[in-house]
Amino acid sequence: MKYTFHIVDVFSSTPFGGNQLAVLTDAAAISTEGMQKIAREFNFGETTFVLPKNDPASTCRVRIFTPRTELDFAGAPTVGTACALVMKQHVRLSDPTKPTAPRFTGLVTSVDLDAADRAAARPSDYRDGRR
Repeated sequence: MKYTFHIVDVFSSTPFGGNQLAVLTDAAAISTEGMQKIAREFNFGETTFVLPKNDPASTCRVRIFTPRTELDFAGAPTVGTACALVMKQHVRLSDPTKPTAPRFTGLVTSVDLDAADRAAARPSDYRDGRR
């Protein structure tokens, strides 16, 4: 099976710097076990999987995995995923981005993408791939 993924360098102004994050923007067909295997294969600090929203107040659901386990919530992967969604035009920059983490007890109310762009991923730090 092939999955489209994006690699984002979070919190860096230079390519191949900062916190590497793999983002799979269409993960609806991937099982929990499959997500864990993919995260282990990337072996980055975190890998995120974007799923369709189940809350009308959110933009999407995001599951966050390390090579060993799923996380309830993590800030850098949330910011990096929001930036990846904007850069790949899954979300417009003018729209508030409200990802939810299913295992987190609350809604991430918004991600300021202007500030996130300044502090996190920039297009030059962004790489695409297929597996």
